[in-house]
Amino acid sequence: MIKAVIFDWNGVIIDDIEANGRANCDIIFELGGQKISVDVWFKEIRQEWGKFFIKYGVKEEDLCKVLPMMSEHYFKYTKYVKLTKNVIDLLNYLKSNGIIIGVLSGTAKKNILHNIETFSLDNYFSFIISGDDVTNQKPHPEPLEKAIKASGFNGREILYVDDMSAIFEQAHNFGIIPVGMRSKISDDLSSAEYIVEDLQGIINIIENINQN
Repeated sequence: MIKAVIFDWNGVIIDDIEANGRANCDIIFELGGQKISVDVWFKEIRQEWGKFFIKYGVKEEDLCKVLPMMSEHYFKYTKYVKLTKNVIDLLNYLKSNGIIIGVLSGTAKKNILHNIETFSLDNYFSFIISGDDVTNQKPHPEPLEKAIKASGFNGREILYVDDMSAIFEQAHNFGIIPVGMRSKISDDLSSAEYIVEDLQGIINIIENINQN
């Protein structure tokens, strides 16, 4: 029986891929790296973000500055931010069925809260684990472990939904169910237990699991 769903934020709940790309390109340049286009970011972001920043000229010791800088640059591009397809239908379904809804994201909490206010999502999420709430960022196991604890459930009572595969192996190790959702920047999602094209597929997965 599924009792909690933990969502990645960017690309899963919020379609802000272009806004993030433009903000990251600005930050790379501001930290002394190369001036690159958002098209380069789209093509290469499937690699670990730290390696991407270093590749384009940011010093490793400056990576700690990225998250604090993100909100300032991200808010310049909010016109590119929208909800993903079927997200409200899914959130209403989960809430009406008493399923805990949580967020696990490396994004700054300020950005997540801004999105929540903008799109009137205030009443859906029981907990948010952001990049500001952990010492080690994904793919380190700390964030997922913290989110599982916050949900109040464990094992196969929990779905974890992400458009990138970085912590699917950890999800398997923790005994929860990883679900890959395809987005513009998804990598190889084959390590997920389920793969969906959009959030409507999450409802189908939950109903199939809960009926068995």
